[in-house]
Amino acid sequence: MPKNKIVNNKKLTITLFSFLFLISIIFTIIQTGFILKNDYDRSIKLVNKSINQIKDTRIESISMAIWQLDNSQLEIIIDSILKLPGNNIYRDKRE
Repeated sequence: MPKNKIVNNKKLTITLFSFLFLISIIFTIIQTGFILKNDYDRSIKLVNKSINQIKDTRIESISMAIWQLDNSQLEIIIDSILKLPGNNIYRDKRE
């Protein structure tokens, strides 16, 4: 086999591997972007669901406690809100 043909085969092999590596990197970046967006959207839906749950169930009692200036009742309500699922971050900061 002539030396020139071996060099050309190595260049072709390196070019093909480089192209495949580049395509796999691009595919991985795109797939990671889709996964991150889906996780972000799911988290936003969970937060909105939690906020709507608090709004639907607790807003009237909170407004009454504020209107009557009842700090002890307000603290009880806030503690119960913080014990809802998904509020672990806030509970840790408060303790």
